Amino acid sequence: MTGNGAVPDDHGQSAPTSIGGDVLNESEQIAALELGYEFPGYVPVVVVAHRTEVFETMLAARLADVQGADPYRRTDRLSRDGNYAAYRIEIFVPNAREAVARRAAIAALPGVKLML
Repeated sequence: MTGNGAVPDDHGQSAPTSIGGDVLNESEQIAALELGYEFPGYVPVVVVAHRTEVFETMLAARLADVQGADPYRRTDRLSRDGNYAAYRIEIFVPNAREAVARRAAIAALPGVKLML
């Protein structure tokens, strides 16, 4: 398991884990998203990381890169001591496959401690 709550697959890519530690493969992730969301549409992503200017700059750059012209919404919530932040991001995506790819790109950022 990596530091961001993800497990590398056979190709070195990180796949989100579900509750209980079971790993969902790409097809299972796509199927789950298709059941829960309408596409095109917004899909929520929550990233927990140390709150630093460097991380926030990297996150903004990665979102600009993966979203391109597609919109996104972001709200930040600080931990009680202010050392960590939960970044709630709603990414607009054309389909579930693209949602999985964009989530993986965000999860790959150095400094991500947990991704929901």
